[in-house]
Amino acid sequence: RNSNRVQSLQRLTLSITSTSHDVPRDMSNSDFYTILDVARTASADDIKKAYRKAALKWHPDRFAGKSEAARKDAEATFKNVASAYEVLSDENKRATYDRYGEAGLNGKSPPGAGGHGFQPAAGGMPGFFSFSQGGAGGTGKVQFDFSGPTPGGGDMSAERAAEIFAQIFGASGGMGGGMSGMGGMNEVLSRLGGMEHGTSRKRGGRGGLPAGMGGFPGLNGLGGIDFGSLGGATAKKRHAAAAGAGVLPRGTNVTLCGLSDASREGAIGQVESHDGSRGRYTVLLQPSGDRIAVKSSVLRQRIEHTTVVGTSHPALNGRQPAVAVYDPATGRYRCEGLPTTNASMFIKRENLVLPKSTHVAIEGVRSRPSLNGQPAVVIDVDRDAQRYLVQLDSEEMVRLKLGAVAAFPA
Repeated sequence: RNSNRVQSLQRLTLSITSTSHDVPRDMSNSDFYTILDVARTASADDIKKAYRKAALKWHPDRFAGKSEAARKDAEATFKNVASAYEVLSDENKRATYDRYGEAGLNGKSPPGAGGHGFQPAAGGMPGFFSFSQGGAGGTGKVQFDFSGPTPGGGDMSAERAAEIFAQIFGASGGMGGGMSGMGGMNEVLSRLGGMEHGTSRKRGGRGGLPAGMGGFPGLNGLGGIDFGSLGGATAKKRHAAAAGAGVLPRGTNVTLCGLSDASREGAIGQVESHDGSRGRYTVLLQPSGDRIAVKSSVLRQRIEHTTVVGTSHPALNGRQPAVAVYDPATGRYRCEGLPTTNASMFIKRENLVLPKSTHVAIEGVRSRPSLNGQPAVVIDVDRDAQRYLVQLDSEEMVRLKLGAVAAFPA
């Protein structure tokens, strides 16, 4: 048993070490299972998890500040990963791929197919092929619809790779009516730990796409998605300061509390930047436009789109306050603008659902005390189970009760 544990730790260490070096493997001749680093018996859930990990690792925006060769390698690898996921996540496509390999997906006769052959579908539409059963009595024909992915990403477009990424990571919007509604890449990465263009998860990382450079080409408006915005990120999110879950990104709305300058107590502002070396945020005060440098301990996030749940007052449940601000002294959120009352109300942590991408601190976990105090970002919310899925700076995903997190800094 100890030997198995040692081997598991060794494999985990190797995986983490490999992840920390952004060196794309040559996948041009790899099969889809190798690209996603999963077994051929992998479950649908395993394949989805593998895609999420690989897509985050090789997203082109993370390589914006690196050499042209590194950027091209990352783009190719990102499309390889999308190609693999698109096939292996589809039961029919996966079955065809398992049986006939790449040749089956490309509409070619696989080696040793004998009387079986693949021909383009009627009309010669790209991405479609029909399979004819030869031999005695073999008159059946089955037609499949593939979007054209092949190992090497050659037929995987940048637009389609971006669309798959947005679908998996919960970005809004879609092809209908254009892609401008899709969540920005920085929004997604922020909720997954605060990464920004050209940065890894290392603290203090800075970077960004050079002006006019959009990552994948031809992805604006109906033409697709610009990886500089993934089709609709606001300017503040495109330039979000990314230094991990424990740092509030640029554009975060905040209230100042506990300042020595009483005249600015309770002032409202917006985070402009974070200086890790000084441990200070620059906040743009509203409406004065003044800038002030403050410690994180005096900041309180002003969170919108929260939802009240599970209270003993049915009239409150399901309501959304205009804004919620966490009060560490009481361990509750001060909720303003609830439809049922004009006064502020204090709501327990377990009775207020925070939106995705909220930066939080973990508190009160008894089963794993080492988590307490760690910063994290809300990735998803299971409202039925009343659980958050949060991601730590280590990239570990953890499911926690609503009451086990508080808006950062707590």
